[in-house]
Amino acid sequence: MAAGGPKLSDTSYRGLLRNRRFLWYFFQGSSSGVGYAIYAITVPFLAYRITGGFLLPGAVLFVEYLAYSLTFLLGPVVDRAHNKRTILLASYPAMAVIALALGLTFSLGALTPALLLLLVAALSILWDLPWMVGQAAPAWLLPPDALFRSQGLLGVLGGGVELLGYAGGGILLAAAASGTAMYLYAGLLVLATVCSIPLSLTPHRDESTTLRSSFRAGWKMLAGAAGRPLRELAGFSVLRDFFLAAPTLLAVLLAPHFAHPAAAYSTMFVGYIAGWILGGLVLGRWNPRSFVGPLLLATTGAAGALLALGYLATPDLAAVVTVWFLTGMVGAGYLGTKYAYLQGTIPSSALARVIANLYLFSGVASAAGGLALGALATTEPLGLWVVVVSVGSVAAAVIGANFRSLRRLAY
Repeated sequence: MAAGGPKLSDTSYRGLLRNRRFLWYFFQGSSSGVGYAIYAITVPFLAYRITGGFLLPGAVLFVEYLAYSLTFLLGPVVDRAHNKRTILLASYPAMAVIALALGLTFSLGALTPALLLLLVAALSILWDLPWMVGQAAPAWLLPPDALFRSQGLLGVLGGGVELLGYAGGGILLAAAASGTAMYLYAGLLVLATVCSIPLSLTPHRDESTTLRSSFRAGWKMLAGAAGRPLRELAGFSVLRDFFLAAPTLLAVLLAPHFAHPAAAYSTMFVGYIAGWILGGLVLGRWNPRSFVGPLLLATTGAAGALLALGYLATPDLAAVVTVWFLTGMVGAGYLGTKYAYLQGTIPSSALARVIANLYLFSGVASAAGGLALGALATTEPLGLWVVVVSVGSVAAAVIGANFRSLRRLAY
C-alpha cells in the first residue's frame, strides 16, 4: 500500500523548501492555519463570555468535533476530484462568509447560544474539505522518505505562523474584541484562497464509477487481515480522542484562577504552539518510521500526565505555560506520527477517504468527550475533573498497548 509521490533528488528540509508546489501548499495552509488558530482560541472563550458558564464552551467543542466526524461522507468527493485545488477554491470563500457572520453578530450583541452553535457547525463542516486535502497533500507531493520531514517542517513553519495567530487572538481577547478576531479569520481565509490559485494537485484519482462505489471501496480497506492495523488505530483513536478537548477546556477552567484570565488563557495557548513547533522539528529530525506504534502510545500517556501537572502548577503562570509547552510537544509527536504513517502506507487515490473514515471514529469520540467533559466541569470540583481526564488518558495508552498490530505499526 505505497502512497507514492514524485521522486525528488533532495528530500532534506532544504530540498522541500525548494519545491514550489510544496511551498504553495504551505502558504495556503499557513494562511488558513493562522486563521484557525485565532478561531480556536476565540470561540471557546467567546462562548464563555456569552453565558458565563462552562457548558456552552463544551457544547461548542461537541458540535465542532461532531461536524469534523462527518468528514467521511465527503472523502470520496475529494478523491474523485481531478484537481484538488477546486476543493480549496470552493471551501475557503464560503468559510470566510461564515466567519464574518460570527464576528458581526457578536459585535452587534445578536449572537445567541443557538446561533453560535449553528454557525460553528456550518464552518466546521466546510472546514472538513480543505482539511482532507491538507492531510493528504504531502503524499501527493512527496516520496515516502520525505513524509516525516515534511511533518517536522510543517510543524516548525506552520507552528510559527499559528503562534502568531494565538498571540494575536489572545491580544484581541484581552481587548474584548472577539468580533474583530472573527473578521481577521475571514481575511486570512481570503488570503488562503489567493494562495491556492497557483497550487495544482492532480494525483492518481479515484476512478470508481459512482460516489457510492468509491465510498464502499474506502471502507473495504479496513476489512480483513490487511485492514487490522487501521482498525486497531481507529479503536485506539476513540480512546485517546475522547479526551482531545481536555487541554482546551482545562485552559478555560484555569484562566479564572489568574489575575488576568484572558491574558493567562492566551499565554497558555502560545506556550502550547511553541511546544508544537519544537515537537515537530524533533519528529522530523528523528524520522521514526520504525516506531510509529510505540510513539503513539507514549505521547498519549504523557499527555494525560501533563494535564495533572498543569493543574498542580496553578497559579504559577510560568510553570503552567511550561506544562502547556510540553503538552504541545507530545501533541505534535502524536499527530505528526499518525499522519506520516497514513501518508506513507495508503494509496494516493484512496488517501483522503481513508483519513476521513478513520476520523469518523475519533471525531465522534472527541465530540462526545467535549460535551461530557464540559458538563462534568459544571458539576464537579476542578480537582476531580483533572483526575478523570488524566487517568483516562493514561488508561487509553495502557489499553492501546494491548493492541498487537498497533504496537507494531511502522512503514
